[in-house]
Amino acid sequence: MNPNRDLPRSYIFPKAKKKYLKARPVITFDKTYARTLSRALGTVLTQMCKIAYPDNLHKDSTQATFQKFHGFLEKLPTITDQWKFHNDDLVGFFTSVPHVRIKAAVNHMVSEYLRNHPSPQSMELTKFSVKTVEDSLSNDLRTFRGKVRKPGVMMREIWLEDIVELTGLMLELSFFTSLGICYSQIRGACIGAPASPVICNITAAFEEFVWITAFNLTWASVTRFPAFFSRYVDNRACILHNSDRTRATTQLTSLDLYRPPVQLEEVEGCMFLGFDVDITSRTLTYDPPVHDWQFRSPNSAGAMALLLSSLGSRLTIIFRGTFPKSNAKKAAGLLCEQYVERGFPSKDVYKLLDGISRQLKRR
Repeated sequence: MNPNRDLPRSYIFPKAKKKYLKARPVITFDKTYARTLSRALGTVLTQMCKIAYPDNLHKDSTQATFQKFHGFLEKLPTITDQWKFHNDDLVGFFTSVPHVRIKAAVNHMVSEYLRNHPSPQSMELTKFSVKTVEDSLSNDLRTFRGKVRKPGVMMREIWLEDIVELTGLMLELSFFTSLGICYSQIRGACIGAPASPVICNITAAFEEFVWITAFNLTWASVTRFPAFFSRYVDNRACILHNSDRTRATTQLTSLDLYRPPVQLEEVEGCMFLGFDVDITSRTLTYDPPVHDWQFRSPNSAGAMALLLSSLGSRLTIIFRGTFPKSNAKKAAGLLCEQYVERGFPSKDVYKLLDGISRQLKRR
């Protein structure tokens, strides 16, 4: 940690789902005293969680989740009125869980990690090496004329026996400033700290592990009919056949699965990962931006490649997530029209579309 750094600062991100009446508090750890520690710890915990809880619902990348979703839709029969889409948000995922419960979950995760990935060395001798990017105060003021300077990279070591203690330390270092006043977050983990997503995910993954263990199940054996289970951070999606209402699936879809104060809250609509889910037609359709504030101005400073970076990201998501794949080209074309209407050069827009389409086809 660098004691010469500032405290994290906070801001809010209004939630469109709540009609902007509620907001998500975000605490930025960029260039703060605990960022390097948080990033290194987050890297180690992410890899450990995958090994300790291989069946947790948040184990897949976005691309892998889309592929899994496409496979599910392909298996659905023509008549789909017997399937129900459960779309939930985890309320209090980042801000409500007591620190004692988080540390207990991390402690259990370490035990499962050692059981699934036994080490020839003792726990006291086991350590992880993590690359971290260094950006000290002295480097911020250095200039290399005519050369591109890259931040220095250093290897950090984290000992396995210190994982739980370091997690507790990161939770205790939840200090931040807002409007000149210093606060401390006493529950959950700061949204914005690099380690916070995986720390909170371990708490949720532990409850999913308990559910799997209690019913002695695997995800493939939960249902008789095709089903889909996934969780992206605090957004969970379950699609089940009506006849698969067993004790296990009833508890899985219960709003109290993750135990209060963390609760599932039903979300209106059928949106998941930015796509509209239609079980009846077996489609995933991208929900495009429609407001001017969702687009960067074509008159902003910067090269056109930078101004169109958001279009590139959105096109990649469309081609990877749309189902059936034949609908992706039309959705991408409609999005490009939105950019052209707002003043972006048509030549640059459609050149980017063609390049991304060719690149993803080669993969």
